[in-house]
This record gives sequence, structure tokens and C-alpha cells, in this order.
Amino acid sequence: MKIFLLLCALLLLTAPPALAAPALYSLVIEDLPLMPGMVEKPDEAVDFDSPSGRIVETAAETEATATDILGFYAGALPPLGWTVLPPYSFTREDETLVLDIAQKNGVTLVRFNLTPRK
Repeated sequence: MKIFLLLCALLLLTAPPALAAPALYSLVIEDLPLMPGMVEKPDEAVDFDSPSGRIVETAAETEATATDILGFYAGALPPLGWTVLPPYSFTREDETLVLDIAQKNGVTLVRFNLTPRK
């Protein structure tokens, strides 16, 4: 029995990331929720501070449509203090978040661009 439990623990500790639970929030933009089914691509992220504020870009892939994505963020971001600026932007305090949505081969790529508000 001890060997069985040890093997189970070992399997859990060495499980590949694909078996891990999907992220609820972006790893790059900490307070940005990810739509269910989205997979963030943190290796494509850009993050730096400028004199006027932070500039962050991250991307995520999904099979959802642009309409579904915009609907999700139009509902998810306002409770977090964001104001909707149709069609693809949101603003909060001194920052603007722009969603750049492109579809290719049945996969939708969403780029999230966070910049200082102008």
C-alpha cells in the first residue's frame, strides 16, 4: 500500500503541464481573467515599465469566436474596474487594455495590449 501511495505521489509531481488545471488569470497581466478554454502563450509576452506607466503584451489561443470573446470580457472586466470602450478596448484608471483578435485555421489568437492611458 505504501508503494502504491508513493507511486501516485510521484506521478502527480511529475505530471506534464498539459495535465495541470487551466489558468484562471493571466500569468503576465495578473488581474486579467482568462476566458474558459483559453491557453496563454507567456513565451510571447512583453512586459516593461516606461516613464508614463507599464506596457504589457500577452497572447492566448482559444477556439471561441470573436463575439464570444468580446462578450466574455464585456462581462468580466467591468466588475474589476474596467470601462468598456467598444469595440475592442477597456480603460481603468491610467491604463488602456486593447484586445487584438485574429482567427486562423479554426484557432483564435487574442493579443492583450496594456498601455498607459493617453
